[in-house]
Amino acid sequence: MRIVFVVGSFELFPSTAVRVREFYSRLRSRGFEPVEAQYTSLARERLHARWITGAGRIQPRVIREVVRGMLLVWRCAAEARCMWRVVREARRADAVFIQWVLPPAWFVRTLRRRGVKLVYDFDDAVFLRHPKRARAMVTAAWRVCAGSHYNLEYALKFNAASALVPSSVPVERYGSSRVAEADSGVVRVGWIGSPWTLPYLLRLTEPLRSLAKRGLPVSLMIAGIGARTDLVADYGELPVELVPEYSGAELPALMARMDIGLMPLDDGAWERGKCAMKALVYMAGGCPAVCSPVGETNYVIEDRRTGFIARTPQEWESILAELVADHRLRLEVGARGRQVVVERYSTDVCFQLLYEHVFAPLLAQSGHSESR
Repeated sequence: MRIVFVVGSFELFPSTAVRVREFYSRLRSRGFEPVEAQYTSLARERLHARWITGAGRIQPRVIREVVRGMLLVWRCAAEARCMWRVVREARRADAVFIQWVLPPAWFVRTLRRRGVKLVYDFDDAVFLRHPKRARAMVTAAWRVCAGSHYNLEYALKFNAASALVPSSVPVERYGSSRVAEADSGVVRVGWIGSPWTLPYLLRLTEPLRSLAKRGLPVSLMIAGIGARTDLVADYGELPVELVPEYSGAELPALMARMDIGLMPLDDGAWERGKCAMKALVYMAGGCPAVCSPVGETNYVIEDRRTGFIARTPQEWESILAELVADHRLRLEVGARGRQVVVERYSTDVCFQLLYEHVFAPLLAQSGHSESR
């Protein structure tokens, strides 16, 4: 069976990897043929981030606006090229699987009129930014996969064939355990993300500064912000290490260098739709995750057993100070957190959920039998 996957580029949409590409080999082993079409232009998005919104944005403003218009034309052309390819590929496909991106409603209707089975998968509250497109997509879909309980609640309003499929972590690539030995040296507190999510870390500026002022042996690692060092807060005496970029393949090694993982969030509608991916990555690496009690985090973390929940700056400082001082506590909570990922969020577990909700019914309706 041939499945067309419409995705964003991996570099811009990490969910493309953990919710789609990780599953291609498993699908092939069961007789499916994945065909990928990228909806976004990575080169265009990088130039936009550099010239329009980044630290190196073009001056004067009038020239920047001209370049913005040219990049917009480029984006529209890339999207149109992708949609045209999908229409052609759909003639020979059994389903079109759209991940995160939201094509125009007319495009969705065109595929439906051609009898195409549409599957929509989303792991952010995309319906907040594009409400009309999101409603058209979810309503028209044959199956909907939501990455969080918050997103599932939205999907079920318009489509009863919606199910929770969490974001997955290839936990087998991470070290199975950390060395249980007496703590020595500096405890590295880490955060992974992007320039767009770095503002969340600003919530912890004072708690982190306070740890250093108290003379605790702690340092901070910030990974994934590229050249946007201008966005990094002043942490006073706290040593800070910047890792500009990382790939999915490099995450296990990055986690092995961290002792504690941070996931602060604002309590807003967009944040409630997130799938707690940072926490899951920390937990897969055996790092105790300290998180804000927002959205899917409340389903992932059991406070003080599989991770920690911090609500106020005072709680953040208190929990981090406790973890810095207690090596055994870090090991124990980290090990229990990793087990949660193995049992509920591993690639194998999440693929099975996706397979039972989407691909097994697709086989049944088409009359095909699964290849072994």
